[in-house]
Amino acid sequence: MKIKYFKDYNLKQELQSIEKSNTYFAAHFKEEKLAFLVQYFEEKAVATLFLIDTKTEIASILNGNNTIEGRTIKFQLPKKQFEKGVSQEQVLFYTPAGEFQYTMEYWIDANDRCVKEITLDADGLMTYGQRFYFDTNDELRYCFEYNGSGQLFNCFDLFQGESVRYNNLDLSDSEKDAYKTLN
Repeated sequence: MKIKYFKDYNLKQELQSIEKSNTYFAAHFKEEKLAFLVQYFEEKAVATLFLIDTKTEIASILNGNNTIEGRTIKFQLPKKQFEKGVSQEQVLFYTPAGEFQYTMEYWIDANDRCVKEITLDADGLMTYGQRFYFDTNDELRYCFEYNGSGQLFNCFDLFQGESVRYNNLDLSDSEKDAYKTLN
């Protein structure tokens, strides 16, 4: 296995030395051109691990890593593509001891905007969710928050900077209905 250091996640600008770099990416290669894991470092400690090859066992990576230093470890899995340009990203959170904590799921629309975030506990049960409404000018207008059963409990108007009552949203009835539950 070979490790190379880069300035960016795209692994295009290789660094000759990391001594003066506060942030950098370390790519682990099994073969010359195929990275299976990319580590993002902040202040000389691992901040996020990007898992390129899903066949790689997360436990084996955690067990052999001496750069974690007591921090929660984030594994970002490869993006899943769905129809109509929608994709899903998952980030798995582990303790430094290798115990799985929770998952964050991010749903990205065809315009590359995050339209939904979901937090799942270690058993895969939803604990919290958010959906985002973008107005006709493509600006983020509302953030809708949902409890673990997917029921709406808060609407936040980003233009006003405060929570608003569901009935007072500046949306049509059909748009409001679309945001009543997390689905």
